[in-house]
Amino acid sequence: MLSKSSSTTIIKKGDDVTLILDCDHREIRVNHHRTQQMAKISIDLQKCPFPWQILVTLDDVGDCVRILDKNYTL
Repeated sequence: MLSKSSSTTIIKKGDDVTLILDCDHREIRVNHHRTQQMAKISIDLQKCPFPWQILVTLDDVGDCVRILDKNYTL
């Protein structure tokens, strides 16, 4: 799982990640491009029904979120 901890940070400033909300397959995937790691979470709709809500925290000046067409290639 990709996460931020006190001793090491997997996602570093300038990294690109792709967040995929796959409602059809009931999963959330994060693709970390620098490390080439993929994290996947299967969602139990009994515990986490639709609509899903996502919180993204941007800590530094210049941090941003881009919403791209599903056919866009990095």
